[in-house]
Parts: sequence; C-alpha cells; structure tokens
Amino acid sequence: MLLFTALYGCGTGPDVAAGSTPTPTPTPASINLSATPTTVKSDGSTTATITVNALNASNAALSGVTVTMSTDTGVLSAASVVTNITTPATVTLSSGGNKNNRTATITATA
Repeated sequence: MLLFTALYGCGTGPDVAAGSTPTPTPTPASINLSATPTTVKSDGSTTATITVNALNASNAALSGVTVTMSTDTGVLSAASVVTNITTPATVTLSSGGNKNNRTATITATA
C-alpha cells in the first residue's frame, strides 16, 4: 500500500528579460493538493488522482499558475500542471515498480 503526503511551496514568478513587458502571472499564497483515494495498492493495480489548486491570500482559486510536482516514490503522470478555476488540474500517482508498502511525499511548487 502506498500512502500519500504533500509538501508545497510558492516561487516569485518567472524572470523577465530587460526591456520586455511581462505577462502578469498570478503568484499563489498557497498550493492545495488533495488525493482520491489517499492510498494505492503497491501492486500497481490502482492509482490516486491528485487535484491541484493554487490559491491567493483570500483562498480564492487562481488560473494560469504552473505547478511543478515531484514524488519521492511512485510515479506521477505529469511533472507539472497549469491551474484553471473552471476545471481542476489533476495528475495521477501510481506505485511504480516498487511493490513494498511505503509513504509517498509529493512536493509541489509554483
């Protein structure tokens, strides 16, 4: 069985070349990850859907935030997603080839 834990962090946004006009990119105050279900079988027969939301200081969802993710064990279906307030950004987590019971930590940064 693979259990799920999450870490998150926020960056300061993209670098902009001198003389160019930056496109406003929302900077999240926090990133919220949730998993359904919160465990997956170590034999690879199940997956968990990880829903990713970037939130402002008022806890309102933000669109257009690129969230980069990694895991210390198991396999994520994508290394990054772009948030959207109308359709949740999701990735899946599977156990991968390791059949031992363990806890997976997913790290998400924007």
